[in-house]
Amino acid sequence: MSQLNEADPWETYDYEKGMFWALVSYFSSGHKELSSLSQPLRFAAVESLVLHTRIIVDILLSRDREDDSIRLEDLLPGFSSSYIDDLKNSYGSSRKKDTPCWIINKRLAHPTKHRLSSTDYSPIINALAPIIKKLFNEIERERQRIESA
Repeated sequence: MSQLNEADPWETYDYEKGMFWALVSYFSSGHKELSSLSQPLRFAAVESLVLHTRIIVDILLSRDREDDSIRLEDLLPGFSSSYIDDLKNSYGSSRKKDTPCWIINKRLAHPTKHRLSSTDYSPIINALAPIIKKLFNEIERERQRIESA
């Protein structure tokens, strides 16, 4: 049985940040070529954005408590930002119905009875993206400060 190698957590963070921004930019640009795709591929593109949003939010909010999870508190110990609280409040909880977290979990990430044949995730992305962007900027400044020290 092969043993899994651990990746640099910053590499994973950078990948998720890049995927999030690439997909947000793609959908913000009007995504004209999206209409040429079949319905399953259109849905897959949207779901990719939502899943990468979920992953990056989990990192930013240090939500996952598994030993091997990547958490912002591990990447930048002692880092704080009011945008973390803003993101936490905007994202909500898997236990609070109709919050972005609940919607993503119940309608996409898990096979629940709340799943629909399609969901408009744009209100969620539109609400979270500006906060995430501000937080990314603060993280990058702190990361550069630490790396240059």
